This record gives sequence, structure tokens and C-alpha cells, in this order.
Amino acid sequence: MKSAFFRSISVIFILVILAGALASCGEDPYYKFSRDLEPLTEEQIEACNAAYRDDYFGSYEEYVASKSEDMREQAEKIYYGMKLIQNNVYTPYLGTFGGAIVCGTTMSAEEEYYVLGGQKIDMGDLKKISVYKDGKIVSLSQAYNSGWLTDADVQILAGRLAEYHSSLEK
Repeated sequence: MKSAFFRSISVIFILVILAGALASCGEDPYYKFSRDLEPLTEEQIEACNAAYRDDYFGSYEEYVASKSEDMREQAEKIYYGMKLIQNNVYTPYLGTFGGAIVCGTTMSAEEEYYVLGGQKIDMGDLKKISVYKDGKIVSLSQAYNSGWLTDADVQILAGRLAEYHSSLEK
């Protein structure tokens, strides 16, 4: 009787684990609040995240070397844990425009709003919008002023920000 009970519990436990594993299959590697978001490849995500880490911490070698010997393993985890694109509501991927990947974050306040091409972009809950292109991370204003984003892109981005904020209210 006991062995049948434990077998049943084991089978249920295995089914729960399998269900969790299957549920995560096919999950987007970024928070998907809009059906219109251009899909990203794993290579694009990693290139963007690597540039973000380098911008935030400096190079891996510099960051880890700046820590005491007993803190280096933790520093490595912190370094590789820093991601601009990840599947959570705090760092929404907002789209790709002409090869420029646009992401927001609720960390590191920069602007309350942007005015680009006559369009006011309300940041809402976001504190900063970063743009990645060709190995560089820049602010939204810098991307626009460098020609990475057009006025039409800014209009789409403003709509996506409104859609993102609306998704948080649900």
C-alpha cells in the first residue's frame, strides 16, 4: 500500500515537472506585449545584451578584475545576469527599426519624456529607452539624432509604448 502511494506521488511529481518544462517551450525570450513586435534571433539578443553589459559595467575583464578575489565568482554572475532584453515587464523590447533594436527599462532614470520629430513620447513607468545598433548602445535621443530612427519609427514607437503601458493595466 505504501509503495503504491509513493509511486503515485512520484508519477504526479514527474508529470508536474514535465508540464512545467513543456510550458516554457516556445516561450519568447522577451516580454511580448504586442503582436506587431519584430522577432529577434538569439544572436541579436546576445549581441544587444553584451553591448548593454559593456556599457553598464565596462568590459568583463575590467569588471571582474576590479573585485576582490573572493568576490570574482559573484561578479561573474552579476555581469552575465545584466540583460537589456529578457522576458519580463521591467525591460520591454519595443521593436526593431532599420536594424536598431529599441528597449526600455525601469532602471536608471534618464528622461521623463522625449520630444523627437515633433512627437512627444511619454515614458510612463519606464525610466530609460536604450537603442542598440552595430555594437553600440545609445539613448533614444542619440539614436534619433544619429538617423537610426525616422519620424515614422518614432510614431510607431509611441504607439507601442502606449500598448506596453496598457498591457500593465490588465
